[in-house]
Amino acid sequence: SKRTGETITRFKAVTMPKKTKTAGAIADKVHATKMGNGGAGGGKAGAEVRKSSKVTMSCDACMQPNFTGVQDIKAHWDSKHSKLPFDEAKYIEAFNINKQATKDAVDVRQEKRKELGRDSKRI
Repeated sequence: SKRTGETITRFKAVTMPKKTKTAGAIADKVHATKMGNGGAGGGKAGAEVRKSSKVTMSCDACMQPNFTGVQDIKAHWDSKHSKLPFDEAKYIEAFNINKQATKDAVDVRQEKRKELGRDSKRI
């Protein structure tokens, strides 16, 4: 029964637990770990290093790019250009040329990464 002027409270006052880790503190910790493990992108100077160093081939019939091997092109050719003759020797030669170009691009990328040096946070 409720009397006039009296209020009944059903809920207890609950204090929230104190936050020990803020989003900023967690982000700082993640960033420091990333930098410590060599995850730094190098900023503007590292833009060239971050670019892909994979060299791919393209189909001669439709010029579709991004084939990494002869088997990929052969499967594409059988699917899309089955009426045209497939010159496997031509693609094997192109694959060998691209294999060397990929190796050269990786070597250049590794040299540029060495030139960047290490950030003071990346000990």
